[in-house]
Amino acid sequence: MNLSAFILVAQVERTTGSDLIAGLRGFTRHAPAPAAVMTLSLLSLAGIPPLAGFAAKVLVLQAVLAGGLVWLAVIAIANMVIGLYYYVAVAAEMYLQEPQQELFTPWKSGYSLAAIISLSGTLLLGILPDLTLRLTQLLSTLAYSR
Repeated sequence: MNLSAFILVAQVERTTGSDLIAGLRGFTRHAPAPAAVMTLSLLSLAGIPPLAGFAAKVLVLQAVLAGGLVWLAVIAIANMVIGLYYYVAVAAEMYLQEPQQELFTPWKSGYSLAAIISLSGTLLLGILPDLTLRLTQLLSTLAYSR
């Protein structure tokens, strides 16, 4: 989720010369597919199901609560709510604001494959977290058994 968001921000920066949120204004009007990738990345970062960020946040909160650290879970949840505000603010710039300038179409660049692969991982981790965790454990066991 971080990688796909950063890939798109890097491409916007290369094209517009700005890495400010304002550079994403009206992104959906010029590049709807990359805007959708960015939106899914932001929603995953916010912890919205069924994306990878949700699974990660649930696992972290389970571990914190299992350790009896309720106060830490409360702080984590408060931070998640604050983060949600900022991620939605970026999405609002892309969908609700008029573009300041003509933006690029990154699907014509080398960034598109990396964005699609990273988004696929975000979706896979979110939709099938158990399968992904088991696969990771298997690969880790194989790596350490050598």
